[in-house]
Amino acid sequence: MKKFGALALAAALSVSAISALAAEVNPVHDDFEANGELVDIELEHVGAKYDDVTETGMKLKIYDEIWYRASDIESLQPGDVIGCERGYTVETVLKDGEGGFEINGGYSSNIEKLTPQARANKINQLTGLGADPTKNIDFLSCIQADSLVYVLESGQLADGTEFPIDMMWIESSNPLACMAQDAPRAYDFFHNIPFIVNADPFVTPTSVALADLILPVAMSCERNSARTWWTPLRSFTKVTSYYEAKTDEEIASELVCRLNPEAAEELGWTDDIGVVNWYIGGADGKRVGLVGGVEGTSVVGHDGCGMTFEELTVDHCGVAYDEWNSIYKKYEKGLQRPDGQLGFNTPSGRIELYSSTYYQWGLSPYPYHIDPPQGPVNTPELMKKYPLILTTGGRSFEFFHSEHRMFPTMREFHPLPRLTIHPDDAEKYGIVDGQWTWIENDHGRYRQIAYVTPKIRPGMVHSEHAWWYPESEGAEPNLFGTFDSNPNNVTVMFETGEGALGSSIKSNICRVYPYQEGDEMPGVVVTRKGGFKDYEKGSTRGRLDGRTWQEGQDDLKAVWQKGVFEQ
Repeated sequence: MKKFGALALAAALSVSAISALAAEVNPVHDDFEANGELVDIELEHVGAKYDDVTETGMKLKIYDEIWYRASDIESLQPGDVIGCERGYTVETVLKDGEGGFEINGGYSSNIEKLTPQARANKINQLTGLGADPTKNIDFLSCIQADSLVYVLESGQLADGTEFPIDMMWIESSNPLACMAQDAPRAYDFFHNIPFIVNADPFVTPTSVALADLILPVAMSCERNSARTWWTPLRSFTKVTSYYEAKTDEEIASELVCRLNPEAAEELGWTDDIGVVNWYIGGADGKRVGLVGGVEGTSVVGHDGCGMTFEELTVDHCGVAYDEWNSIYKKYEKGLQRPDGQLGFNTPSGRIELYSSTYYQWGLSPYPYHIDPPQGPVNTPELMKKYPLILTTGGRSFEFFHSEHRMFPTMREFHPLPRLTIHPDDAEKYGIVDGQWTWIENDHGRYRQIAYVTPKIRPGMVHSEHAWWYPESEGAEPNLFGTFDSNPNNVTVMFETGEGALGSSIKSNICRVYPYQEGDEMPGVVVTRKGGFKDYEKGSTRGRLDGRTWQEGQDDLKAVWQKGVFEQ
């Protein structure tokens, strides 16, 4: 039987919706309660041991490969290693004695919102990149991006287990134009997925290049919904509809009702209002969050706001403020910590310039600097060919990432992508203000309009991201021109910060030179000629001559660990 590897999603609501389709019944996990059980806990915390035991009966959520129920305490053996809610390392030692234990709250990555089955099946740097489990911990609630790349290119996990990914759901996201580093490589590996659904209000380059099915999504005035970012809670009320477009909530509820009707009934996801009630009122669609989750889903309950969509809309005029968010200096009132003590919601209760949680996760506990893989320090010879530092991603008020390029007013204000370059560099490299200009390094190239200004320092250029041209041809090889002006033609994958997060997209090198009429466009290179190909498929190297992902992680860790031990 072919294994259904993963279902990748791009919106939080749809993550919940599609996760509810899981066929297997998940065991409901409870908090692990000490409450006077015959357990002693040795807690390692930033190198120091805390062996005092209190009688508070604090709850602990198990974080290792196995999630224990409170009744499973008898199955724990001396020396078993489990992880707790906030990322500490906790060794359980069973012996005769009394007392419970208390662990202060701290940082959270929301991974506790996943059930054991969802967490076990999630691709991460351990399963997807073969990261050393003694040096790395999975603390993300989402799939780690480079791990997904490796699995899509190789068809297997790091240990050789076949792991075909048969479907992807892309929700209101445009990765080829925006977030996909090494966009030409992404164009290739996404085509390894047999079936891709794209739900979006607009047809984008990603829609045309990848989607087998496009679902038109309704906009704000066409939907019943709610939004929390961060406060107040606001409701949307549907006033019109346009042809066959459906809202995210309608799509989610219809899918769940067809594929897992029992879960739909349990969650209350039988229509769009039911989904909104679940979101704002609690995981069971009622006034309080469901403690354990619903069988057959991969989501755990959350606390609700204490009202339904109708109550929010009618009784509160669609707006509700959280009083807790209006209180100043919560740390002085015991309002930030679950134990009610004064201080901040960190393990120490203090502002942690040295993060003890990061240390327990195997990450640097403090900020530090390391030079990028390519640059004046690490590749001085290459700088002779690519002498400029390239940074990307600066924002403009007209757009948000790849959004709003189709709006005439925004394009009137900001018609084309700009390469910001200092006058001295422009003169040196023959660049004229307003001229189409190539930006190139050893990984690829793209073009943008030169914006010559002293606002940027000599030796550095800035390039705008996420550009595409809805007014141009959508079919291949053009794809709305998304590859022609995409700085992710020159960025690479598998060069991340610690914990498989972050990237070098703001720290590249390049050269610039004028575009000439008749120059071959990157869209043709990518879609018709196999791309720029400065990488090996199925490898964890971003470049042919680059480090593997694990080698890069080891180099990062060596820098900060050297600083810790020297101190």
